[in-house]
Amino acid sequence: MTKGRKTTQQERAEIISFCIDEAHLLFHSDRGFQYTNKIFHAKLEEANMRQSMSRVGHCIDNESMVEFWGYIEVCTKIFLFFTLST
Repeated sequence: MTKGRKTTQQERAEIISFCIDEAHLLFHSDRGFQYTNKIFHAKLEEANMRQSMSRVGHCIDNESMVEFWGYIEVCTKIFLFFTLST
């Protein structure tokens, strides 16, 4: 059995700092020409972003990203509802 313990403010700050340093924004798109050119790739690198692309002819690949953002939208609306109604 694992027993938990309370983390200190310093430990929490270190964890958050680590996560921010290791985080990379993800840009998901189809394989349109505007997303595959060198200028666009350079801009993503400047912004420390990674690119995710659908496979050729498989638009279903986008489904997981659409589902993810839908989940984020619902969570945000629930959070705002409870935050603003108190």
